Amino acid sequence: MRLALERPVQTKNPTSGGTVETWELVQGGIPAEKSALTAREFIAAQAAQSQITGKIVMRWMDGIKANMRLRDELTGQIYNIAGALPDTKTQRRYLTLPVSEGVNRG
Repeated sequence: MRLALERPVQTKNPTSGGTVETWELVQGGIPAEKSALTAREFIAAQAAQSQITGKIVMRWMDGIKANMRLRDELTGQIYNIAGALPDTKTQRRYLTLPVSEGVNRG
């Protein structure tokens, strides 16, 4: 799968003059793999009343924050990033992102 990393930005609505949150492309064409949670991860997520539904593994990238999101470039599916888990086994070659699916703040 190829993903686009997006961040929220505040823009001015030309009609009302108010601010509106939109999404700005940070980087596109990111190769990644999505997988379901293991049984242990699922139970832990439920215990914490988390909405985490899966995880995405991609090449290491600095600056990813929980307020950003990933969008599947083929289907348009939105993945809300819950955090970033560094991969200590591969010396920062990969990054695991716990995600929930669906629209997040726009």
